[in-house]
Amino acid sequence: MLIDYTLILLYVSSIVVFLGTPGPVAVLVANSSVNGGISAGMKTIIGTNLASIILISVSFLMINGIFSANDHALTFLTFFGALYLIYFSIDTLKSKVNLSQKSLDQNRGKSWLRSGFLIGISNPKDILFFIAFFPAFFNVTDNKTASMFVLLTIWVILDYALLFLLSFFFTKVSKENTANKINKCSGSILLLIACFALYTSAPEVFQVLA
Repeated sequence: MLIDYTLILLYVSSIVVFLGTPGPVAVLVANSSVNGGISAGMKTIIGTNLASIILISVSFLMINGIFSANDHALTFLTFFGALYLIYFSIDTLKSKVNLSQKSLDQNRGKSWLRSGFLIGISNPKDILFFIAFFPAFFNVTDNKTASMFVLLTIWVILDYALLFLLSFFFTKVSKENTANKINKCSGSILLLIACFALYTSAPEVFQVLA
């Protein structure tokens, strides 16, 4: 199997730039790490990564013509995802960080995992991004299926690595006052993102329901 390492390097560079751009997932990982330490950060990353794998897989199926997504369905997912994000961000703004109690019980751990997945999967418009992004790199090997596997594997590795570094950085916050400021800031950013998503998706949702 022939591998185009130059194209892979370009692909890796593109992912680093894409994942390095601040967004709801990065904010959520930072927030969970400040609140619950590296364990909370990793559970959040697992949830968001699982959502990414599902979205990428759907985009591959759509590229191959095996599956097609209804525009209204994507909008409804965005709408309900925004509602959940509003709930989560308000809860974040109301909460206070207690650095002396960073250990998570089992239920709290499941909560971070669930939140990571739901916030990750509530961006179904990413499917359209992946549809436009991945075809440019299908020639990394001389086999399309193998190329998909290589591209997905690289994505998963880089996604985990970059988000883990972000999580590790925020677990080093040792002052409770600083931790609470980060908590409020991340909650505010998530709320703004949620309100924008709700603003853009609500008109179409209500039009369909009318």
